[in-house]
Amino acid sequence: MRGLAVLLSVAGLLPFAAGVGAHHGVDWELRMVGKRVGAYDLTVRTSPKQPRAGHLHVEAQLIDPRTLAYVDDAKVSALARPGDGTVGQAGPVSSRYRRPWHEMDLVLNRSGAWEVQIVIDDPRAQGKVSFRVDVSD
Repeated sequence: MRGLAVLLSVAGLLPFAAGVGAHHGVDWELRMVGKRVGAYDLTVRTSPKQPRAGHLHVEAQLIDPRTLAYVDDAKVSALARPGDGTVGQAGPVSSRYRRPWHEMDLVLNRSGAWEVQIVIDDPRAQGKVSFRVDVSD
């Protein structure tokens, strides 16, 4: 059943594949697919694919593997911290929901490595996952 949920999660990306550039005029980088967070499977993508200092668009998709339904009422937020240990932070930014994605916009004000953290807060899923983003000038 979990495999089917992951497949459907990836399939949810297919409508975007042909016209990836049409959404915000940029391409996407998949950061994780089907990562279990509490009771849900999480898929995360960012744009642009090769981030530059400034705006980073983050989208998270939650699927309930029991029902294979999108989870639209969970609280999802994102924040980013410089990966070099210096003080600084972008966010936290709460999501807005546009089926099937929870969308967030972060401002990464300088180049270098950043750790982006997605926070899920829902009665059935509470947790955090992180991934690295390398930002150029």
